Amino acid sequence: MAKALLTAILACALMASSMGSVMVGGKSPVKVDDEGVASAAQFVLAAANGPSSCSGLCAGLREDGELKLVKVVSATSQVVAGVQYHLELLMEDTATGKQSLVTTSVWSRPWLAAKNDASQPPTQITKLNFKRVEGTEA
Repeated sequence: MAKALLTAILACALMASSMGSVMVGGKSPVKVDDEGVASAAQFVLAAANGPSSCSGLCAGLREDGELKLVKVVSATSQVVAGVQYHLELLMEDTATGKQSLVTTSVWSRPWLAAKNDASQPPTQITKLNFKRVEGTEA
């Protein structure tokens, strides 16, 4: 029994070392121009400009105008029953010129789109914080 357990532990350690720096279930860097990142960023932008205003998560982000995405600053992804994108976005209020650095997480589960179940949307914002970037007023 002890020999089988030791063999299993060694096999797991060998597999982990052969994977290099990739950690299963861990966050991995993603290029900011990745299609999934772009889709997640546009989802956040549409939600922030929409009537629901991110279910209250983006309250105060938009002031007078529509928000526009200036750029995706950084992105990571994590496989968790779908893909969780962790993004840093630079957004600007078109009326005031004020910019905000938005840190957000977007959970994408595209297979749920066919179910059309409002209680389990295929894409949702799970976290959103922002801070104003000083000196960006128009």
